[in-house]
Amino acid sequence: VSLPETVLADVMYQFAFGALGILGAEGGHGTAIVAGGGGAGAAAGHASPKRATVSFVASISLQVALMLGSYLAGVLSKRFSSRRVLLWTVPLSAALQAAAGLVGLAGTVDSVAATGAMVGLSLMVLPPLQALVAQVAPPGRVSEAMGSVGAFKCMASLVGNLFVACVTPLLQRTGIRNPLWILYPSCGLMTLCAFVCVLRLPAQATAEGMGKGSAEKEDDLETASNVSDPESAAELESTAGEAAANPRGA
Repeated sequence: VSLPETVLADVMYQFAFGALGILGAEGGHGTAIVAGGGGAGAAAGHASPKRATVSFVASISLQVALMLGSYLAGVLSKRFSSRRVLLWTVPLSAALQAAAGLVGLAGTVDSVAATGAMVGLSLMVLPPLQALVAQVAPPGRVSEAMGSVGAFKCMASLVGNLFVACVTPLLQRTGIRNPLWILYPSCGLMTLCAFVCVLRLPAQATAEGMGKGSAEKEDDLETASNVSDPESAAELESTAGEAAANPRGA
């Protein structure tokens, strides 16, 4: 999921400028302006503040959507298991990434904001992924697992940047109007492939939490057996029995 994230973050602004017709030295209708002419200077002066506005809108929408999406993913991961939330968010992220490119082709500032919001929401897959890594890591090797995931994220960022540097010029030569939209459904398809990997992960997020709760109850019961007060021991034993009978409530 980190490779599509890097690719879309790299091309989002160029894609937005191209959809609005303010990319480089092009006019509003995509026709090149002769350099050095008075029309070129006027067009460049008009496009520069518009590019700043578009960049601001895209950045703010992406960051706000990322903040809200991450908070929502954290709440869901606490309510359900991280693996289950990851199974939900991976297809959702893939759909958002694919739809963002189509929405951005509308060529309005509102569509740029929607594109940024969709890309930001697609990153809500990261919090449950981090939580799941810590849960499925072998005992005593959580730091090693987190470090490995971080290393592969850095590698994905490097590969994504190289991919954009090599593929973007090739897409520009195809003659398609604003061809960067092709990368959005492509990245969505790549993100969807992570769904198969999630299915192969052990479903022990919930079971691990229940096991931890059971271990705590057993410790309480053992403590109760050493308590001199028989009423306290009976109360702790009764609580442990109710928790064992109703593990979901525990």
